[in-house]
Amino acid sequence: LATVLNIASDFSGTSVQTTISVEHYGILEGQDLTIYLIVQSIVVVNLVLLMVDGAISVRRFYGDVKTGDYDLLDLVGPFVDFASAMLVLVYIVLMFLQKASSAKESEKILGGLERIPWSSPNVDIAAKTESFFSTIAGLMKLIKEEAFNNVLCNIILLVNLLRVIQCTSLHPRLALLTGTVANAADDLWHTALLTCLLMLCFAGIGTWRFGNTLEEFGTFERTLQTEFEMLFGGFSPNWASDPQLPRELQAFVVLYLMVLFLLVLNFLLAIIVEAYMKVREGVASMNCEGEFCNDVAVTVSARVLTWIKGWPKPSYLGAELAVWEAKMSVGYKELLQTGLFRSPESVTSFLRFYSRFDFLEPPEVGRYGKPPHESNVYTRGGLFANSDSAVLVHTIERKLEKFMNLKTRPLRDEVSHALHTVAHRRTANGQTDQANEIRGLLSKWGLETVDPSADLTTSKSAGNSSRGSVRNTSREFAEVQEQAAEMQKEMSRQAHDIHTIKQTTEQILQMLHTLGGASMAKHSHNHPVNGHAQQPSERGGGGAPPFYQV
Repeated sequence: LATVLNIASDFSGTSVQTTISVEHYGILEGQDLTIYLIVQSIVVVNLVLLMVDGAISVRRFYGDVKTGDYDLLDLVGPFVDFASAMLVLVYIVLMFLQKASSAKESEKILGGLERIPWSSPNVDIAAKTESFFSTIAGLMKLIKEEAFNNVLCNIILLVNLLRVIQCTSLHPRLALLTGTVANAADDLWHTALLTCLLMLCFAGIGTWRFGNTLEEFGTFERTLQTEFEMLFGGFSPNWASDPQLPRELQAFVVLYLMVLFLLVLNFLLAIIVEAYMKVREGVASMNCEGEFCNDVAVTVSARVLTWIKGWPKPSYLGAELAVWEAKMSVGYKELLQTGLFRSPESVTSFLRFYSRFDFLEPPEVGRYGKPPHESNVYTRGGLFANSDSAVLVHTIERKLEKFMNLKTRPLRDEVSHALHTVAHRRTANGQTDQANEIRGLLSKWGLETVDPSADLTTSKSAGNSSRGSVRNTSREFAEVQEQAAEMQKEMSRQAHDIHTIKQTTEQILQMLHTLGGASMAKHSHNHPVNGHAQQPSERGGGGAPPFYQV
């Protein structure tokens, strides 16, 4: 080290003002310089990897832009990485040039100081002083250059610290900090505005009232510093022992603590706790996340097995499964037919690997293609067994409109129309008792207000059109019967398909036994369809690659 001790004194006032500063210039040479260069070379390699990763992220974002599914926030990470890498590269170049020549520069400067002929009477004292201070100025220039590099390095470290915190959002269990700040960002911003406004008001009052008697309130900036210290319990010891302090100062301190400490700080704490609880509930509701180290190990092993076993890339398989909207699970046959796997053995190893995760178990399918707790059954009492029946009816109607290209009436109107038609027919045939019984059922089921045949009733009062209305009603009823017959045929065909699927499944199980897959066959007997793969979840993440779930 080359150390400069600078002592400056001011004798212009009534008292002497002295300032002291100590500055160093580090010198690297020999083995230390070699180790420094090796470490910086490793840093350069890391920078190259960081920039390659950023380029891959930018390329992926460009592909998302083409498809129209992109978010500009996805560019924040690569942009920060590129900026940080460039700053680090500039810092390395500057420090390399400085440290490589540090020994030579120091020898030149210190040698110049030693060669000043202080004891020679032939050299003027002014020349000696000028030579001394010019040499010191060269040393101070090197110290300032190193100080600038240190400031640049400090900025780089702060940026990288923020980037590391942002990277913790990779895993749900580690994303507590980033998730909490993201959920509370809006409330934190407005709380910060309120805090700054109150502190500025208190600082103005304190400076105006106590600035001429107390050093802690001498200037506006010093008052703000005092307020910040008071917020965390930092009070001057002189305030408690000095009886000359006015009562106004006590009132000022009490009011400040009540507003800023008891209220605003507790507001801030409540905001953070509420945001944290939201994040914690979100993590608890995720059924695919696990312990961080275990998830990392599973992800790495899945990537290695992808290369060894010939599994497809997660993005390719996820894109293929995403278009299968009608399937709640897929199995061996569907995966093999995608053509993305290297061989049938690759599909088998794929299913065996992911069958150990509980959240990837195939879902139970109820009577209407949904899990049992979401399915709806029309009971004999005329009521739906599930409160979500309206959602199911709406879904069925929309599916019919989409795939049959027909504009269907709501199921409620269809039932009411059919029963009203039967009631009108019974009335026309003189079977009034049966018609009244049907109307009683309509009233019981809450369908008496929906009468699509009201137009027929209105038309009777117009003249001699009652028989025509009855004939129209009979014709519509016949059409309903024909539609019911078609539906019965369709159900028969579906029953035949189910029988065929059962036979195929039995053949597959027998083939698995033949191939020696005893464990797979046993698992298949426990589950009617073996090795299902769920559709990719929008949430992703967890113990498996985020693009799909088996």
